[in-house]
Amino acid sequence: MKECIDCKSYLIPAGDFPCNVCNRNSSKWEPNGSTTQDKIDLLLDNFKEFLKEKNIRYGDSALNPPKIFSKLDAESQLCNRIDDKIGRIKNSSELKRNDVSDLFGYIALLMISKNWIEFKDMLD
Repeated sequence: MKECIDCKSYLIPAGDFPCNVCNRNSSKWEPNGSTTQDKIDLLLDNFKEFLKEKNIRYGDSALNPPKIFSKLDAESQLCNRIDDKIGRIKNSSELKRNDVSDLFGYIALLMISKNWIEFKDMLD
């Protein structure tokens, strides 16, 4: 959960919207606590909104490619994008946030394309 710095409410606004309680800008929201579990929640909540927005902006092309130049299926194209991104990371002198977030997004979309969306069966 996130806590509003101004009114201390525990609400999670989607995107850059004001707090539902005090109506102040959500950019003032901070993670409630600083445990690893809190940071996992914050990362995945924020990344979910980021990936959904990118998917809208790109017209769902990762899972429904237009096949204008490449005739490969969506999973093969995603695997190519993952390979390209890993190559870029490998050949870069520094680890870049954009490259890592793109890789994370491509892997998430590949998992969606394979319908790998449940994980309880993988817990030891």
